[in-house]
Amino acid sequence: MLPTYSYALPTKSTEVMLMQEQGTKTYVDAVLKTHHRVIQLSTLNAALCPHTEADFQARFKARPELEGLIAQMNQ
Repeated sequence: MLPTYSYALPTKSTEVMLMQEQGTKTYVDAVLKTHHRVIQLSTLNAALCPHTEADFQARFKARPELEGLIAQMNQ
């Protein structure tokens, strides 16, 4: 099985927050970045590797500002 093509998914950033020992304020201690790459394989039996609609939607980067404009247009 050789890859026929591949693409990267959007990078996801996760902030790790810490709370001060005395008080309620939090601060960012670290930012974790997750990178994924998807590859398409030729001659792979689909029954061996099923995928869902959520897997398909994960390919696309969220654009909240654009989604807001589309919602305004549909009102």
